[in-house]
Amino acid sequence: MGIFDWGEKKQPKYKPPKRPLSGDYSPGSGALEIRYKNFVDEDKTFVGDYRSAYIQGRHVVIRVAPTGKRISLNLEAVQNRDEVESRVAGNPRPNPNERRILHYHLKRGTSSPLFEQLRQKYPDYQP
Repeated sequence: MGIFDWGEKKQPKYKPPKRPLSGDYSPGSGALEIRYKNFVDEDKTFVGDYRSAYIQGRHVVIRVAPTGKRISLNLEAVQNRDEVESRVAGNPRPNPNERRILHYHLKRGTSSPLFEQLRQKYPDYQP
């Protein structure tokens, strides 16, 4: 095949359809229901764990059921914004240095006095 073989075109790769969402993540006692209107003007409802949620700019980032993946939702499109902001604001987030220490020990299953102090300060923190 040379550079002047114009007759043969590549066929597009086959993309199989996406699998339906599945998982066994459950928000438990920290369940927060978010009513959201997406860009197509469809009403969606997401159930997530408010303890894993935080506000970043104009978005709320939350881990949702059933997959446990984090999604980012525009706060302007959240129908129950007051409830969401109040629940998330009551959940403090560690600063980057504290997060580094928490992740180090959580990943390895180890402990230190500083780690224990941070666990008391952020009891519901999930990486």
